[in-house]
Amino acid sequence: MKKSSKIKKLAGYLFKSKVIPSNKNKVELLRFFSLIGFFIIVLLIFNSSLNQFEKNSRNEAINIVKTSLNASHITVKQFWAKNQFGNAEIWASDPGIIQSTKELLKLTEDSILISQSAEMTIYREFFTKRLQIHNALDIFIISPDFINIASMNNENIGKLNLISKSDKTLLEKVFKGQNQLVPPLVSDIPLLDENGKLVTGNPNMFIMVPIKDINEGIIAALCLQFDPLRDFSRLPTINEIGDTGDTYIVDNKGNLITESRFLRQLYSIGLISSENHSLLNIEIRDPGVNLLEGLEPKQSNIELPFTYAVEQLLKGKSGFSTSGYRDYRGVKVLGAWIWDDDLGIGFISEIDEDEAFALYKTTRLLSISLLTITLLLMLIIEYFNRRKQLKNISIIEEKEKLDK
Repeated sequence: MKKSSKIKKLAGYLFKSKVIPSNKNKVELLRFFSLIGFFIIVLLIFNSSLNQFEKNSRNEAINIVKTSLNASHITVKQFWAKNQFGNAEIWASDPGIIQSTKELLKLTEDSILISQSAEMTIYREFFTKRLQIHNALDIFIISPDFINIASMNNENIGKLNLISKSDKTLLEKVFKGQNQLVPPLVSDIPLLDENGKLVTGNPNMFIMVPIKDINEGIIAALCLQFDPLRDFSRLPTINEIGDTGDTYIVDNKGNLITESRFLRQLYSIGLISSENHSLLNIEIRDPGVNLLEGLEPKQSNIELPFTYAVEQLLKGKSGFSTSGYRDYRGVKVLGAWIWDDDLGIGFISEIDEDEAFALYKTTRLLSISLLTITLLLMLIIEYFNRRKQLKNISIIEEKEKLDK
């Protein structure tokens, strides 16, 4: 009985002393730090989810870009180039063309005699309709000395072929038995433009195959001439994606050899003049700043590095980038690229980061807004709960004082 009485007295002392408030403070601190810990965990989970969502968005965007790239590559290589090579091979193996070539090779010293020869008449009759059907500008027979011994245009005959001036290794490969695509070059003579006017400085490109004689081997090269602004330049654009998706082709010097999707932008920022095409007039270099924002590069154009995609292509590498890099306008893009050894050209497909991440950025903004509102509401609720608790404690303490 005495023991029970002592316990009651001790309990009464503890409740009236400062031990209990001390415990309450500990509970409050624990509650405070638990709330902070909860917020930190929520933020970490939220940040991790956003990072994963961004990663998924980048992967999805690059998959779309790669699909566009592969489709363009197949369209150009397996349909256009394969078809043109096939036609050229058929014509180069025609017995009449082989015989006419042999006769023309005997006349290489006299361009006038070649132009007026019966073989040239046969040659032109054979090809006139065929060139129209296949949307070609001209067709050349090139001698082992790289001299034009046949053409639809007398001005070309007897002259050193344009290709040998630009890259004679391409012709050398043909005389070793390989078919060759020659990327766009500036023409050395005036050409008819899309309006039917003769224009100097227009681009042209070529498909070349060897002309073989059963007994003598390769005796000449047959060369088809095309206007790249017609079919070749348009083919990659068939598979463009979204509002900023851009698929284009570059040569082994980093020059743009198809028409850009962003011609109006290029005119407005002064990258090319309004009377020019972008084809052959732009090197795909990284300006280091966004030219669309009116900023100026710190270096001259020749000192600027190639874009990341072109740097990889010039090393003969195919690949892609989900981390983003600047394109020739200085705009951040995601891109993929393929180097084709057979054709000797590189394919690039890109899309602006802003468009690729439009959904991600909208979702992130909404998520951050909702999380912020939720945390603020929780803090407000906690504040009012705490205020109510303090009020109740104050009332209890006042009661205890009155009881004394």
